Order: sequence, then C-alpha cells, then structure tokens
Amino acid sequence: MNLYVVRHAIATERGTPGFEADSQRPVTDRGREKMTSIARGLKQLETVLQAIVSSPYVRARETAEILAEGLDFKVEAIKFSDALLPMADPAELLKEIATEHAGENLAVVGHEPHLSSFISYLLTANIDMSINLKKGGACLMTLDLSPRGNPATLEWLMTPRQLIALAG
Repeated sequence: MNLYVVRHAIATERGTPGFEADSQRPVTDRGREKMTSIARGLKQLETVLQAIVSSPYVRARETAEILAEGLDFKVEAIKFSDALLPMADPAELLKEIATEHAGENLAVVGHEPHLSSFISYLLTANIDMSINLKKGGACLMTLDLSPRGNPATLEWLMTPRQLIALAG
C-alpha cells in the first residue's frame, strides 16, 4: 500500500489572540494558498487515495480538506484520529492503519514531532532518526503490513517548494 505522510499547512502562530488553544489554530491564508498548490503537485505525481486520516486539530483538518479537494477525494470521507495528535505514540498509528486501512492508498495529515517519529518508526523500528518534514511537506512510503522486518520503504520526501514546483 502507498502511505502519504503530510504535515499540516502554515497555521496561525501560537498564542495569537482568539486562538490560545493549540488545537484551535487554523491554517493561514498563505498556508491555504501554498497547500492548494502542494495538492496540485501531488496530483501531478498521480496520487490517488482511498482514504485520508487527519489529526482532529483545526489546522490539520483544514489541510486534509484542501488535500482532498485537490486530489478529487470526498471531503466528507475524511476520518479523524487521536493517533495523529502531536505527541501520540507512533505504534498506535501503525496499529490503526493496519486494522482500519490495510491495502488502501492512504494519506495521514498531522503534526511535528509526531510525523517524523512515525516515519522513523516505520523505517528503523525506533523514533530517533532525524527527519525535517516542513509545514506542507510530504513523503511517500510503501507499506508492507506483513509480520516480517521493517514495514516501510521510503520512496520520496519532498519540501513544499518541490511539490509546488511540480504544480507548475
């Protein structure tokens, strides 16, 4: 299966009046514009999804919606999971993917440091690998959920700038 890991788009800064709760910070207009182009870049890579799972935080949800619209995926079909919260256990997300999304081309949308830890966990069985996944950045891994060895192969990791360049 193909697993796309996408970090949320640029969001309102922490502590902005009216958005004191971290979970409520929305994507900025600039973040929305960049994420729309990023989604077009992913479409140029012939990305086809059967599922999108997002953190329930506002900025991740909004990013998932932009991604869905850009990839002709039904926004109302996006699922939400606490396994994508910023400090969640990467093993819990893998377990959820294996039980609920096995065999699907899937995108997960979340936060740092969780996503880098998750990528590291899939590739090395620990969370210590240093990965720089920028806001709006994405990576593609092929995921093998059979019980042998490391479950993932990194196919690519791209910055927002690279993905926007693909959009043309």
